[in-house]
Amino acid sequence: MTLLKIDPGIIIWTWITFILVLSILGKATWNIILKGLDARADKIQQDLEEAEKNKENAKKYLASYREQIDNAKSEASAILESARIDANKIRESIINSAHEEAKHTKERLMQDINKEKEEAIIGIRQQAVDIAVVMAESILKRNINKDDNEALIKQFMNDMKK
Repeated sequence: MTLLKIDPGIIIWTWITFILVLSILGKATWNIILKGLDARADKIQQDLEEAEKNKENAKKYLASYREQIDNAKSEASAILESARIDANKIRESIINSAHEEAKHTKERLMQDINKEKEEAIIGIRQQAVDIAVVMAESILKRNINKDDNEALIKQFMNDMKK
């Protein structure tokens, strides 16, 4: 129970010792502790300033990237529009080329048909002449020379054309 007993002498010496230790530590370490705290505060302030600079740079880069994206979108739209226009031109060119080719083919076929028609008409006329000569020989019962026959036939054909 001696521990629970209040002794004013021990209390005074405890306080004196506490104040003495506090003053010795305060002079020896207080400046070091304050310097450490000040250095930490300065470091935190620098980090905050650097973070603010990084935030501003990030905003600038973000704006730049958004502008680049918008430019890329515009360029892509322009490329697509150009490709659409080119595709329409090519389509029109192909259609026109096909129409031209069809027209030329039709003209060539019409020329071939007319040529064949003319050849057929000439062949029919030649056969008509031959038939006419045979008929004329049988009707006249006499043979006229070939030149006379051809002259008569040509005259007959000319009369037929008219």
